[in-house]
Amino acid sequence: MPVLPFLDHVPVLNAFLSPPRALRPVLGLVLGLGLAGVGAPAAACPQWQMTGQQVSFSAGQLMTPQTLSVVAGGDVNLGNCQSVPGNGYVITQPDFDLSLSDLGANATLVLQVAGQCDTVLLVNDSGGRWHFDDDSAGDLNPRITITGAQNGVYDIWVGTYNPSTCPATLSLQLAGGQIAPQQQPQQQPQPQPVQPSPSQGTAPLPTCPQGYVFVNGICDLAQQQPVCPQGYAWTGSVCQPTQQPVCPQGMVFANGACQPGQAGQMQPQPGGEACPVGQERILGVCQSPMGTPVN
Repeated sequence: MPVLPFLDHVPVLNAFLSPPRALRPVLGLVLGLGLAGVGAPAAACPQWQMTGQQVSFSAGQLMTPQTLSVVAGGDVNLGNCQSVPGNGYVITQPDFDLSLSDLGANATLVLQVAGQCDTVLLVNDSGGRWHFDDDSAGDLNPRITITGAQNGVYDIWVGTYNPSTCPATLSLQLAGGQIAPQQQPQQQPQPQPVQPSPSQGTAPLPTCPQGYVFVNGICDLAQQQPVCPQGYAWTGSVCQPTQQPVCPQGMVFANGACQPGQAGQMQPQPGGEACPVGQERILGVCQSPMGTPVN
């Protein structure tokens, strides 16, 4: 007899409450799972807002593969997280916060895991997009390729397909694209030596052409000094005797030689008229002994 007689008129419910022996274990499991979910808190999911181990690489560094050691797996079941793709087990916060810089156009970022168990890989890129992979690298290891990768922060989870954990290695590398050109530091102008002004008295004198001398700030024609006769020197713009000899009595020194005559008398001079008293003809000009010409 059924537990409740009126259920005899409801075949489906009656079959559920009094199932065949073979189906009872299956239905019990389903019912147990359903009751376990009643009142249970929402399952934890990966949180990209949380902070993981911070690492930074430039595009130049990632032209060579870079590796990071990690323990793969965790207690968060991705199957319970509708906002995150994939299946497997990870921790709540990222394993790594990867900062990339100097990426050029068309850069391709390749992330790959090598683990000692069946591993999975989950990435939230710099644009907020999710990426998941399980076995693309072979040997139960994942690989994610992000084309058009941009500078910024990439949150990375290294998980396992099963609840257990295992040691693993994450490798990062750029494939293709260009490195952004680096800005060259600007050259600072070198200080120029200060040329001293003429008022400082240290400016070098200019070099004048041949035949010129620097006088009063300009190159002026050099005055040619005439050649005086023997016994004369250029003094006061005229040739003056360097030493007047003593003439014998009755002789006077004139025209560079002792001439007949008395001192103070006008003596006729060769080549011209007689000079006044007290004057002598020197180089054809009557002049005083001090060299002043007489017209």
